[in-house]
Amino acid sequence: MVMVDFLIISIIMLVLYVSNKYYWSGTQCPSHDRMDGKTVVITGSNTGIGKYTAIELAKRGAHVILACRDRKRAEKALKDICRLSGNNNVEIEILDLASLKSVRECAKRLRRRLSKLDVLINNAGE
Repeated sequence: MVMVDFLIISIIMLVLYVSNKYYWSGTQCPSHDRMDGKTVVITGSNTGIGKYTAIELAKRGAHVILACRDRKRAEKALKDICRLSGNNNVEIEILDLASLKSVRECAKRLRRRLSKLDVLINNAGE
């Protein structure tokens, strides 16, 4: 009987530990791979999750393009991201996802400038 109680308590403790580590406390990408030579476009990357994602990918060496609607806010985010990541290979593309014209123009600019796009993170939008 004592052994069964011990086993049940151990299982409960394990479930609580795993739940706390991976569910309630939030998760992060387990990969720590470098992204040198990779080009990443992140929409809505001047604040919140998009900005944090840009910082993390820039830390890994990616060429990060901040696709943002507001140039002034994007420029501030650019400075923050470069400072926090130590990567100056970060730039801005103005993009208003509410305007199909803006989306098409941004796509044309990117296609002209880039030989490839490795990752697109659609973070902005309602």
